[in-house]
Parts: sequence; C-alpha cells; structure tokens
Amino acid sequence: MRTLENTADVGGKTGKCFAAYKPIKIPAIFASGMRAFFAILGLLLCLIATHAEELPVIKDSEAIHYVGKNVEVRGFVVSVRASPLGTTFTNFGGDYPDQMFAGFIAAGAKIATD
Repeated sequence: MRTLENTADVGGKTGKCFAAYKPIKIPAIFASGMRAFFAILGLLLCLIATHAEELPVIKDSEAIHYVGKNVEVRGFVVSVRASPLGTTFTNFGGDYPDQMFAGFIAAGAKIATD
C-alpha cells in the first residue's frame, strides 16, 4: 500500500493516511449448493407451468358432468355444418337434434384458421 507523506493533503492532520484500503473478503452468498438449489427450483417451476396447461380428456358422453369447466372432449364427430356467416357447428355421437354433445367455432375465431 502507498502512504501519503504530505499530511496537508488529508486535512492537515498529523500521521500517515492510507490512500488505498485493504479489500474485505465477503463470503459468496450463492455458493455451489445454492446455485444447484435455484437451478432445480427453476426447472420445477417450468414443469408446473407446462403441466398446468394440459386439460383433462373426457368422452363426449361425459360432457354433461363438466359444464363450466375447461376440458378436452373426444368422441365420434357425426356432422359438421357451417352457417352463411362462417360459424361452424359440430355434432358428436349423433346428428342434430339427437347429438350427444355439440360444439361450435365462432366465425373469425383464432382456431377457425387452423
């Protein structure tokens, strides 16, 4: 370390003044164990977010029990009709009015372009 010889540079006080300070060692907060913990935690959060998007799959005959819930309905499509305005109607399990389950896709919906 370098010392100042001219005490006038440090406010006129007598004695020696250090121009540079000795560095203080601070222990690392994120040691290798913490890094591994955060890596695993990040992967788990990604898996939870991915799993949350999956919908339960049900048969068309079970749809009556899931009113108001988000599910994926699978079954035999009997007929598909499109209105003059572009709305598509899909009948599962039987033709209208004896269908087991009916669905529609509104004209201009994002899924309609798939």
